[in-house]
Formats: sequence, C-alpha cells, structure tokens
Amino acid sequence: MGCLVRMYTKKFVDKFVHKFNHNDFTILLISSDVYKITNSDDFKHIESVKDLIPSTDTIGVYYSTGDECEYAHNYSYDLEKQMDKIAAIVSMVVKYDQNVILLCSEIEREQYNYLKLLSEFIETNFGLEVLTYKDLKENKDLKFEIRNKEEIEERLDKFIERMKEINEEKKKVEKRVNELKEKKKKKLMKKCEKLGIRFDDNTSKGEMARMIASYELGWK
Repeated sequence: MGCLVRMYTKKFVDKFVHKFNHNDFTILLISSDVYKITNSDDFKHIESVKDLIPSTDTIGVYYSTGDECEYAHNYSYDLEKQMDKIAAIVSMVVKYDQNVILLCSEIEREQYNYLKLLSEFIETNFGLEVLTYKDLKENKDLKFEIRNKEEIEERLDKFIERMKEINEEKKKVEKRVNELKEKKKKKLMKKCEKLGIRFDDNTSKGEMARMIASYELGWK
C-alpha cells in the first residue's frame, strides 16, 4: 500500500536521500522556492504542483492581518478550487499504491506552514492520513496499511462522479451560450430584462448570453 508524506527540504536533504531509495517515491514540489533538490540526474519522479501553494491574495491578506484563522480559511478556499489535483494525488496513493512526498522549503514552512494545512484538508475531505518523516523512519520497509481504504475510495468515486456531472452541465451551458450569441443584442437585452438580469451599456453580447444561459440552466 502507498503512503502520502509531507516533508521539508532540510529533512529531505539531510535525512531522506541518505536513508531511502528515492526511486520508490514520487516527489511533488508544492513550492515557489524549491527548483532543484539535488544535482543528481537520478531523480526522475519529481513534479511541480504550484497550484496548491496559497494564492497571492491569501498570502497578501495574511501579511496584512497576521490572522492565522482567516489565513487557514482563505487557503482552504484556494484548495477547494484545486480539488481535482488533490483527488489525483490521493488516487496515486490509494488506487495505484504509490509513495508520494509533498515537499516545500523550510522558509515556506516557517512563514506560511501551508503543508500542514494542506494535510489537514486532505484528511478532512478524503480521509487519507498524511504522514511525516518520523512515520516514514519508523516504517523503512514502506509496508503501510490504509485501514479506511474503502471509505477513501468511496469518497474519491463520489468526487469523480460529481466532476463528470459538472462537466456535463458546463457543456450544456456552452451550447446554450453559442445559441444565444446568434441572436441580436437587442433581443438578448429584452431577455435579460424579462429574467431580471442586470446589465448596462458596457455589457457585451457574449456576457449577456452567458448570464442568460447560466440562469436558464440553474447556474445562478
């Protein structure tokens, strides 16, 4: 069974690379700082997933207020927009038995500590426990047991089905938008008025078409 581990560069460089075969792991760089973690060309399973870093807005608000609760809430909102990527990482571990490391720098840990928040988000939404280097060190043969595997797979399957439904709904909206774009702007204006959709002189024909389609198909 695979495992998901959060780690920071110092522990990774000082400990992990000397005690484990890195080819047994996929390393995901959740970092703006870490570009190169080793001079060796042997590291083949490394990917950058910057979409899981807190957004510029989230970081900006945190700098301004220093409010950790607000920061955690805003970052959680960022992650909700990246659920497809998070679900893919969970699938790597649970469905494909891969060992995955989430890695960022020590500075990013000290300033933002977002890997811990990301770990909590994964555990809350999918039920998969995110381990630390200490857990890894205590299980060097990498024989991990995911006791709630069926529950996690069920959550993943539900998420995938919901994403399929959303994609189908989006296709319907796009189809209706294209139909409405064929109409004259005056007709779209009248339809907006009838539906109570607000617009002004600067609202384009395409924007009106999208607002109408979203309203008609329940995407209010």
